[in-house]
Amino acid sequence: MTPPTHPFVETALSYALTYVSQYLPHHSIQPASISIIADNDYYSQPAKKATSASRFLDFGVPLRDAHKTGLGSSAALVTAFTAALLVHYLPQDAFDPSTQQGKRRLHNLAQAAHCAAQGKVGSGFDVASASSAPACTAASRPRCCNRTASPARLPSRSG
Repeated sequence: MTPPTHPFVETALSYALTYVSQYLPHHSIQPASISIIADNDYYSQPAKKATSASRFLDFGVPLRDAHKTGLGSSAALVTAFTAALLVHYLPQDAFDPSTQQGKRRLHNLAQAAHCAAQGKVGSGFDVASASSAPACTAASRPRCCNRTASPARLPSRSG
């Protein structure tokens, strides 16, 4: 049986780990266990297990079957997941999401991954919003996303 897939998660994982391996070429990427949870407001259907006071409830379905809200939710997922991977694998002096450089790097990497997973170049405003980066989007620079259609062409260390 083929394991379930989620193109946004898989593409973000590929892009982030490729970036980490290029940034730290002599460092081995150690395995990690990943759990993806979301605020109840992320989903368009409320959780069936509403007895907990937690904002993060088990919906009892795989991520690919969850009814998300739309309105940039895939961009938010890709951006948050990419940020989590970069924070986990890179030293803080290499990636700090609280700095302008860190936000710009996160935006560039998440935008490239989101375009690839989505299979098209969207406006980019959803990723810019999710990454809190200035809105330098695919709408104003479509060639930027076209040339980042694979992990082989990732944002540089400076941007």
